[in-house]
Amino acid sequence: MSGDDIRDFQRLLNHRFAAWKIGRHVAVDGDYGTDTRKAATQVCIGLGILPEKAMEHGVTPELRIKLRHPNRRTPNEIQRARGAEAKQFRAKLRKQFAEPAHRTGVEQFDGKPVAAWMVPSLRWARDHGWTGVVVSGFRTCEHQKVVAAAFAASLGKTVAEVYPNGPCASNHVGAAHPRGAVDVTNPEQLAEVLKNSPKTPKLVWGGPVIQDRVHFSANGH
Repeated sequence: MSGDDIRDFQRLLNHRFAAWKIGRHVAVDGDYGTDTRKAATQVCIGLGILPEKAMEHGVTPELRIKLRHPNRRTPNEIQRARGAEAKQFRAKLRKQFAEPAHRTGVEQFDGKPVAAWMVPSLRWARDHGWTGVVVSGFRTCEHQKVVAAAFAASLGKTVAEVYPNGPCASNHVGAAHPRGAVDVTNPEQLAEVLKNSPKTPKLVWGGPVIQDRVHFSANGH
């Protein structure tokens, strides 16, 4: 199964994990694959719903209603969710998917290397309406020199004029906060969505800061 209905269902699963403060995240890709089915099973167990019966015929409208509106569960399901077994199950997931306080290194997002600390904010934005993609993230110093030369040339300036501290001072060359940067499509939409993001550290839009409308970093630079 695939399509917009599956994307909505994946967002619903992520919303339920977030409500439980579980760092589990399902890719919102519209594909009802193994990970989405496993996540649906986990959410059912956490809500006191027996997955073998509820998912016997796939993701039914009845199941989606219960996941979106838990008060629509049966009394037995509600009682089961309040029991020790369900509480222990949710606690186990919370521990399993706990995010480190300070994410370090580089991770893949939209097939691009990105400073790991930025990924939770990008995922949250994707789940809450941002429809763009990352087109560039982490760069080596050598890669940044090439990009800087092309960018300076497009402005009719020298690299030294555009990058007075050297091209490798760019936040794209770095992954440990506050270094790190991404260039994206639909940047205005991303900036608007991120206004409501609970994720930290925050991503700051480079448009108002350095007039680079596609750019996001810890400080906009």
